[in-house]
Amino acid sequence: METKLWGLKNEFNSKKEILENARTILKKEFIGIDKPIDAVIDNINSWFMLSSLQERPFIINLWGLTGVGKTSLITRLVELIDYENNFFRFDLGHKKGKNSLNSSINELCEYKLENPVIIALDEFQHARTIEGNERGIHEKEDENRVLWDLIDAGKIQHQIYKVGVWRIKDHINICTRLLANDIEVENGKIVKGWKKYKKEFTRIEEKGKLLIPTYLYANIIDLVGDKLKIKLRSELEEVLMQLDGNESIEFLKKVISISSKPVERDFSKSLIFVLGNLDEAYSMSNNYSIDISADEFYKASLKITVSKIKNALQTRFRHEQISRLGNIHIIYPALSRRAYETIIKNEIDLISKKIFDLTQIKILFKASIIDLVYDEGVYPTQGVRPVLTTINHLLRNRITSFLAVILNTDSKANKIDVHFIDKQFLKCDYILNDEILHSEKNDISSELKKFNLNKKDDLQSITAVHESGHAILSSVLLKTIPKYVFSNTIEDTVNGFVFSEFKWKYISKKEIVLRTAMFLGGMAAEELIFGKDNVTSGCGSDLKQATNFVLNMLKQEGLGSSKLSHMPISVHTNLFISSYKNLEKEATELINNAYALALETLTKEKKLLLEVSNYLSEHTFLKEADLEDFINTYSSKKIAFIKDGSHLFYRNHLKQLYQQDYDVNEVLEGSQICLNKK
Repeated sequence: METKLWGLKNEFNSKKEILENARTILKKEFIGIDKPIDAVIDNINSWFMLSSLQERPFIINLWGLTGVGKTSLITRLVELIDYENNFFRFDLGHKKGKNSLNSSINELCEYKLENPVIIALDEFQHARTIEGNERGIHEKEDENRVLWDLIDAGKIQHQIYKVGVWRIKDHINICTRLLANDIEVENGKIVKGWKKYKKEFTRIEEKGKLLIPTYLYANIIDLVGDKLKIKLRSELEEVLMQLDGNESIEFLKKVISISSKPVERDFSKSLIFVLGNLDEAYSMSNNYSIDISADEFYKASLKITVSKIKNALQTRFRHEQISRLGNIHIIYPALSRRAYETIIKNEIDLISKKIFDLTQIKILFKASIIDLVYDEGVYPTQGVRPVLTTINHLLRNRITSFLAVILNTDSKANKIDVHFIDKQFLKCDYILNDEILHSEKNDISSELKKFNLNKKDDLQSITAVHESGHAILSSVLLKTIPKYVFSNTIEDTVNGFVFSEFKWKYISKKEIVLRTAMFLGGMAAEELIFGKDNVTSGCGSDLKQATNFVLNMLKQEGLGSSKLSHMPISVHTNLFISSYKNLEKEATELINNAYALALETLTKEKKLLLEVSNYLSEHTFLKEADLEDFINTYSSKKIAFIKDGSHLFYRNHLKQLYQQDYDVNEVLEGSQICLNKK
């Protein structure tokens, strides 16, 4: 007993050391995801130590934007704990081919079960069983039912193709026809019609004249030997030698029936990672432009909770399926600027090391190169992959030309310093003993995307005015300075945008007109600056957004003046026709009033509008601090911007009423909720 306990203790300590070593290495290799790494290691601890005690698979869910390292983290973890031979990755984005779910299940089910397995269900969002939109949802045919069986109990009823079945089926068909007319069988041997039997089969044995030839024995034993307790050819022959023709056929049919039944495979001791991208939870992946800074995405991703993940899952999966995923949901943050810069530095340092090992020439990429790769390669919604592509494109592919200056000339330089200068050139300083021998410049301007955005053309000018209108109304009406205003972007489908982040987390009835005016600010600004006849078609999306917002507030949020009701925007039944007409009339009036407010406000702030628009016609973006300087300098009045939205009105109002000796009806009738009241 004591010896066994001592051995178990040693095993525990050894496995604990393996996990802690894995934790340390993963944090060195994967930048910006220390918390997810800790969560993964801490959660697999019990499985790694005592998987034998499990009765169901251990499920860990990892959710995040694309390219943040979910799959690569698990793959590397598997290597570090020496589970590569027990690891199976299913790519649920592949519906057909060798990487499809069916092929992966086949591979898994052929695995011998001496040790527990680790399974990664990658791109899990593609396994959805619910589809739909605001018009209604419907359940899909569950083509991945075996997947849910695996997640739930770890047991799979699986049909495995078995060698020899087709050969036995062919033999049954031919013998059935022969027995009907031409041959007779006693004790397993053909006693009449041997010549006709022999004509039907090319590899038949003359000896014995057996109806079931000996070349089928091995197939029969492989298929049903365990079930029928027949291990040896002699044991099978003893059975067959007691059968007549029809009995022989029935025996072969029994072999086919038994071998065709699904086989249960037990993976209840397994560790299953569910890996996916949930756009519904990471809403900023759709709503924010790729021009937004990585830090803004990072901050937004930190606000995602397990509750939000489960709400997002409800748009794709049934409730009972979500419950099977359990409660371990590890949420990946988006990568911050610092994380990206560290990744870039690590990659280019690796390039330098490989070059030095090969040539003994030291290449030093300066800080301006890190800035270049960050500016050109970071797309916050797409993770690390575009960064690595940019490094390959701008740097790695040019290494040969950098080195050629030394290798193909008489240059004695043993070091190259690489800079990015004048927003156009890669400059290489060739150095010997800290002395610059000579320099070379490589023009890369034609290959840069973000540095070539500033077109200073009509489209940028229109966008500058349009987005300035949105930004000024956000600042003046809602007391919120946008964090960014862009008059040109790298996205082909987006000319410009305004990113505002409101400090309060609710929408009051009084805000409807203010927010709608902000939505319509681009159209109002274009009309004010260019004239009514020169308003452009880009305003259509703003009008659509404003209309959807107002209808949602009136029809679904109960903020209209008509009778209280909740009516999906897409429903058009006779039951709601009267109420719909009233609410849509009210919506039209609100939109018209909001547009009038937008025009009136921008007219008062025309000087500010012109200054901001002019700046954005010459520059591609404006940050919050710079916009605040414009507002403080050119606005018609001083604006008290909302810096903290947690105590605007409601809590203070509640406390005041509670502390007063008052008539309830009088107070409520005289109260008005004011967004900006302190």
